[in-house]
This record gives sequence, structure tokens and C-alpha cells, in this order.
Amino acid sequence: MIIENPDSLHQEKLDQVFIEVCEPGSIEIVSVFAEWAEAPIAALKDNVVHLSLKETTKKVVVRLSGVRRGRTGRRFPEFTVEQAYQNSQFWSQAYEVR
Repeated sequence: MIIENPDSLHQEKLDQVFIEVCEPGSIEIVSVFAEWAEAPIAALKDNVVHLSLKETTKKVVVRLSGVRRGRTGRRFPEFTVEQAYQNSQFWSQAYEVR
């Protein structure tokens, strides 16, 4: 999320599509960066980012993370050894010199 010209106490709603594709309660702030200013304080409450800035700045970047809806507790699907071998063979073709 990029916030242009924020006030010293600024609130910004999350994108509705982002909220809908994430598991409820899984969205969190990963990092906050202010261009040419001391690091702001950021908090997330009710799908709204609350910023507190000591200095004025042109831009604040808030990096968010969330678990994709329907994927709680599952990181990657499991594959058989044969499937893993076939996948490895497929991707190694990119490095073959012909």
C-alpha cells in the first residue's frame, strides 16, 4: 500500500478485493517505510491502517501480508516422488544447452 502525502495522523482503508481474498483476521502489517522522514508508527484495526507521523513526508509504503482464503494451515500441496522428479526434469530443460 502506498500512501501519498499523509497527514500526521492518517487513516487508510485496505483495498476491498485484498480483504476478500484473505482469511479473516490474517492480514497484518509487515513493514512501514516513510520517504525522507523518521519511521512512522502503523497499526491495523478493522481493516484500516492507522499511521502516526512525527514529520511530514510525501510517501509512506506499508507492506501487508495475509493468508489466502481457503489456505489456512496448508502451505503447499503434497506431491509424490515421481511428480517431484517430473517437475525437476521439466524445469531443468531451461538450463540445457542445445
